[in-house]
Amino acid sequence: MKILPSMLPVMLFSTFSIQANASTCGSFSIADMNWNSASLMAHVDQFILNNGYQCDAELVPGDSVPTGLSMIEKGRPDVAPELWTNGIKEALDKGVANKRLRYAGKSLLNGGEEGFWVPAYMIDQYPEMATIEGIIQHAKLFKHPESDTASAFYGCPAGWTCQITSEHLFNALELESHEFEIIDPGSGAGLAGTIAKAHERHLPWFGYYWSPTPVLGKYEMVKVDFGSGTDVEEYRNCTTQPDCESPKVTMYPPPLFTP
Repeated sequence: MKILPSMLPVMLFSTFSIQANASTCGSFSIADMNWNSASLMAHVDQFILNNGYQCDAELVPGDSVPTGLSMIEKGRPDVAPELWTNGIKEALDKGVANKRLRYAGKSLLNGGEEGFWVPAYMIDQYPEMATIEGIIQHAKLFKHPESDTASAFYGCPAGWTCQITSEHLFNALELESHEFEIIDPGSGAGLAGTIAKAHERHLPWFGYYWSPTPVLGKYEMVKVDFGSGTDVEEYRNCTTQPDCESPKVTMYPPPLFTP
């Protein structure tokens, strides 16, 4: 049975039932995800397993959807220290029901947070920007780096689960009709870099991001209120699904963790 910690601090030893005996520990593959908090957890887990329990733990590249599906279908990797489950919750639940996975614990003490954000200094100047109506009202302030007519919305990097959700919500909010265009930052580092650059120059910025992250710890950002509340069923059944044709507006729910 593979172990899938999801969303609060990792408690690997109790869930693994590892004995302090090298002969019973064995080998483990740990998903080293391509974002900072998950990568840190993976390295810490590997260090403890190898140095404290004389295991043979190796790190393998990971990402939310490919890792989750690989664990279900192939049984590898053995451990995902942090996996944002919303985008593939149904598949993961089936994996648990079929005893191919097991939730081991939560990776982040208070859960994660996703949303569309603007810098706090923009809210200081334009308090109405705390709402999506205010963002639309001031769309022209968010200058597109490659267009004189479009406004910039910084989306989630291609291939990430949040690319699906952020594009669906972009469409549900009809931001294209207000001249916004989605900019693919290319990577998580690229997206973080656009926020850092905006703050260094005190420029407008509008886009997707998540927390807890070093970026939102360093820079004061405000999550934009869509005025819709959170519709968990809509989010699970449509917003997270690539083939959803008519997404509706909903705020991001907290990660849907079921132990």
